[in-house]
This record gives sequence, structure tokens and C-alpha cells, in this order.
Amino acid sequence: MGTWGIILIVVSVMSATMIGFGLYFSVAGPKKINYIFGYRTPMSMKNLDTWKFGNTYAGRCMWITGAVLLVGSLATLFAIMNSDDTTIRTVGIIIIIAHAVMIFGSIISTEIALRRNFDGSGNRRV
Repeated sequence: MGTWGIILIVVSVMSATMIGFGLYFSVAGPKKINYIFGYRTPMSMKNLDTWKFGNTYAGRCMWITGAVLLVGSLATLFAIMNSDDTTIRTVGIIIIIAHAVMIFGSIISTEIALRRNFDGSGNRRV
């Protein structure tokens, strides 16, 4: 398996992980606030309402982002399938960086949504 195949596997696994965890968080998610698993930020852990909202919102962001990245990444990789290794590596690195940026973007988006819907103490805004 060459460079292209390895990058294909890495990108597919990254996207599938985002989709899988995103669907889990948006549909079921962790039921209790915990420090091990879930969307864990100080704002999301204020109370059970912020916890559920944060996990559901972050999950939706993650699965949508993962699906868009999967389609875009696969289309890009198949378009460069017969290119030289340097091009494949460069495009692969760009795709992986795009995944990281989108993950951080999901976090930022979730924190903004939490602050729009809850005050600093975790009470829903009216």
C-alpha cells in the first residue's frame, strides 16, 4: 500500500470517527456529567441542562462536519490518485489540517451557542 492508500485510510478513519461520535453525542450522549467522556468544558459542565445542550450541539456539529470532510477529502484524494508522492503527501497534510481546524471550529461554535443560550451560571436565557 502506497502513500495514497495510507492517507486514504487515515482521512477515512478521522472522518468516520467524527461522524460516529457526533451521531452518538447528538442522539444519545453521556447522560451524566463526568470528567472522562463527553463534551467537557467548564461551561458545558455547569449543570445537566448545559451538559445535554453542549453534547447535543457539539455532536451535531461533529457529524455534519465529519460528513462534509469525508466527501470533500475523498473527492480530493481520488482526484490526485495518480499524482507523485510529494503531491499526495502535501494534499494529505492539508486535508488532515482541515480536519483539525474543523474540530476546533466545532468547539468554538458550541461554546458560542452555550453562551447565547445560558448565562455564566448555567441558567437558560429567556
